[in-house]
Amino acid sequence: MMAIKPTTEALEKRVKDLEKALAESENRFRVLLQNSSDIQAILDENGVERFISNSMETITGYSP
Repeated sequence: MMAIKPTTEALEKRVKDLEKALAESENRFRVLLQNSSDIQAILDENGVERFISNSMETITGYSP
């Protein structure tokens, strides 16, 4: 059985398509977080806050 190797052009197109899909996904995630009425937080592995949604101030009066 003969394996077919993708061309450099095919691989470059695939990478470009994946980068575009990732950017679109990140944008959808960002919009959801920014427009959520719930408090959303993202913490790193050490428990340090990396993101707190704007609703934190609306709900608690505390500005992140």
